[in-house]
Formats: sequence, C-alpha cells, structure tokens
Amino acid sequence: MDRKTSILVIDDEKDFCELVINILHKEPYSIECAYTILEARNSLKLKSPDFILLDNNLPDGKGIDFLQESNALFERSKIIMMTADSSDHLRQRAYQWGVYEFLSKPFSFMKLRQLMSAVPDVV
Repeated sequence: MDRKTSILVIDDEKDFCELVINILHKEPYSIECAYTILEARNSLKLKSPDFILLDNNLPDGKGIDFLQESNALFERSKIIMMTADSSDHLRQRAYQWGVYEFLSKPFSFMKLRQLMSAVPDVV
C-alpha cells in the first residue's frame, strides 16, 4: 500500500485550510490543519509531516519566529511559507531558516502542486 504524503497547514484562516483540503483532496495527500502556533507545536511533537504550509501571521505569533525557535521540529519537513507579506526581509529570513519555498498570497494552487510533486523523496 502506498503511503500518502502528509501535509500540515498552519494558518489561522479556517476557510483557507478548507480550500487547501478541497483542492488537494484528490491527490494522495493526508492533510491536517493547525490554526495557531500552539496547535502546530503539539501536532509536530506527535509526527513530522512531509510538507508544512506555514502562514506568517498567526494569532499567537509570527510563523517565521516559530520556525526559527522550533527549527528541530521541522527537521524532516519541507516548509512552504505562504503569506501576504512578501517583503524581501521576510523572504530572506525564511530561506535562512530552511524554507523550501516562499509563496506570496494569493498564489496558484497549481504552483503549490508543482512544488510538492517536484520533491522526489517525498511524493
């Protein structure tokens, strides 16, 4: 039996999380959502997903700070930072802390699918 690629969406917008699930549901993905950094931290202590879609603006902090402070939790995951803040400073920090890709919201879900399918050891 083939293992499904696991995705953790960390975004406080529940509608966005539902959109990700609805758009990617036909793919071989197992998708979970965390709406706060605390929920994400708890989820990452239990398992390490293949991909993490990380928003920067969360109700209990910044995604980039969470990434920096908790880098060990992200060790096995490919992180795709997705945010409406597309500043060069944030982009540089994200790549400095090991982000696989940086997407400015709004972005194409086709681009997201292409990014995830381009990783040979995951999909």
